[in-house]
Amino acid sequence: MANAFTERRRFRWRWALGALVFVALVVGLADRSATTVIELGTPQRLIVVNGAGPMEVRAGDVARVEHRDSWIISRPVVEQAVVGADVVVRVSCPGRGPCRSSVIVDAPAGVELVVVSSGVMSVTSFDGSLAILAPSGDVALGPIRGSARVVANDNVTGTAIAATEFDVSTVDGELMLDFAEAPLRTLIVGSTRQIVAAFPDDRTYDVTIEAAGGDAIVDVPEPSGDEEPAIVVARTAGPVTIERRQLPETPLDVDS
Repeated sequence: MANAFTERRRFRWRWALGALVFVALVVGLADRSATTVIELGTPQRLIVVNGAGPMEVRAGDVARVEHRDSWIISRPVVEQAVVGADVVVRVSCPGRGPCRSSVIVDAPAGVELVVVSSGVMSVTSFDGSLAILAPSGDVALGPIRGSARVVANDNVTGTAIAATEFDVSTVDGELMLDFAEAPLRTLIVGSTRQIVAAFPDDRTYDVTIEAAGGDAIVDVPEPSGDEEPAIVVARTAGPVTIERRQLPETPLDVDS
């Protein structure tokens, strides 16, 4: 009887000790995070691939990549290489325990930028040549200039776009695009979900809609005279609306 009582005490003691070790291990590992900034100067082309989380692109004086990492066992791995005039930065998880990295890319004006993200992608501002590949997660575009090509799986939204050339396609998302200036050429490739593209009415448009499976609405100024129109092509199996941009109303100054 005494031996059985002793064994139970040993078992409880081992269980309690194991639980304490487990709690200490979890507490010690769970709070691992760090932020690192990589200065890249002014490369001709910058390629950034983030396989560990979301990405943000914004305008800057020089090229810079900031990655904010969090992990339990193994920190995200950051690789950097220079290939000719290209600078390549790749962030990935090594596969040992959960990890995550939020990447912020600062891009100077005129740079050629290629970005690939496994999470949500946002572009707050940009002026150059931009290519985005977003295999998962939505894409949000702020004011951008230059040229842009976006290939996404999910939704793409754009605000005050002022690119001279703009191509966008989605596999299974909505496209909601607002243009502050009319691109010379716009190609919009949708899925079965809706496309809405709003353009300013200070110029004319040559609009082509191919294989529309839903309602197709076009309400922008058509070509007239010798003016060269902006080219808009929409290819989709869903509904598409090409409309005039709705500008915010200017408040009436009652004192004037």
